[in-house]
Amino acid sequence: MNKDSFPDQLFVDADALVALADQKDIHHARSMQIQQRIDRQHIRLFTSQFAVGEAITVISQKGGLHLASISGATILSGNITIQHTTHHHMEQALKRLAKQTSKNSRFTELTRSSHRRIFEVRHR
Repeated sequence: MNKDSFPDQLFVDADALVALADQKDIHHARSMQIQQRIDRQHIRLFTSQFAVGEAITVISQKGGLHLASISGATILSGNITIQHTTHHHMEQALKRLAKQTSKNSRFTELTRSSHRRIFEVRHR
């Protein structure tokens, strides 16, 4: 993505949610700048329940249960659509998993693609 252009919708992954919550994260300052720009440009945000779960777990590990609890509540009450992973998402992810060549492929990342494709179709 070009520094100067943003799409009208954006998938937020776990890493971005962690960076926003954890002031000690190496990407925190940049993520805050991006968040301000997203707010100014009214960009529609969406994520998956897997990304939320992963983010809260990592925030808990890095910053403690209190920060994870606050961050989770912020995510749930914020301006972000949480797509729930359905049987269809998992089927699509399994099809992509079968085509992967790396044994380090992450199933949750593969479900993310299904969420993004469905969201884009619904919101065009």
